[in-house]
Amino acid sequence: MSSVTMQFGLMRKLRSLFPQNTTMPKVEASVTLKLYRSIHELPLILFIYCICAEQTDPETEQPISPLEMYRHLVINGEPTETELVDAWQDILQQYTELIAGNVVSSKLSTLKRTNKLETKLIMVENLLDLMKVMPSKEFFDQLYTFNYPLPKKEYSERNLLEVVKIFISHYKLDRNRYKLANLKPDQNGKEAAKVSMNDFTKMLNRVSIAFKLPPISVSSITTAQYCNYFLEYQNYCQELEKQSDK
Repeated sequence: MSSVTMQFGLMRKLRSLFPQNTTMPKVEASVTLKLYRSIHELPLILFIYCICAEQTDPETEQPISPLEMYRHLVINGEPTETELVDAWQDILQQYTELIAGNVVSSKLSTLKRTNKLETKLIMVENLLDLMKVMPSKEFFDQLYTFNYPLPKKEYSERNLLEVVKIFISHYKLDRNRYKLANLKPDQNGKEAAKVSMNDFTKMLNRVSIAFKLPPISVSSITTAQYCNYFLEYQNYCQELEKQSDK
């Protein structure tokens, strides 16, 4: 037997010891989720982008996803809608409590619950829309992720119709709760003015003039620093009023 034949045989035996697919699997680097959760870290400009975000598309009048409205809170990773809404509510609560004190704490708690309910309703409606055009076991299983008291059933066409009927009844109750929570007394028939970037810029201009500071840009300070400027200016105005009353 020639040496070439022996070498070929050895190569075949060696190959049999290795898996057929010798391509190394691709390892994707995991990105740790990191969101802004403190007004002491959140740049004011990003806070403004979030608080001024449109709730609905002006053309279609459809709700805009929280992933779109609050995307500026993302530092790293890909959060879910719930994670983004929670982060935004934490930021909003810190901001309002620092600006207005504990007077609004109870109102903020109610607002937080209402906003969470709103997010839940949007997700429910999206799921129901998908099930109308493409019912599947995957969507059927998602019905059980909303904490509604649904009967445990195996997936089948009959069970799907039965569970969806119960699911919709709970969804309607949540929708009515949301509508009631958003009923507000009419304030002289006028809607509250929507906050804008210009409102923050005007306030910082007043601060600069009152305390003889260089111009302050909304891009150069944190949200907490803006709150402190606001409170200092508020105290300054109150002192001026006291002096004028003397």
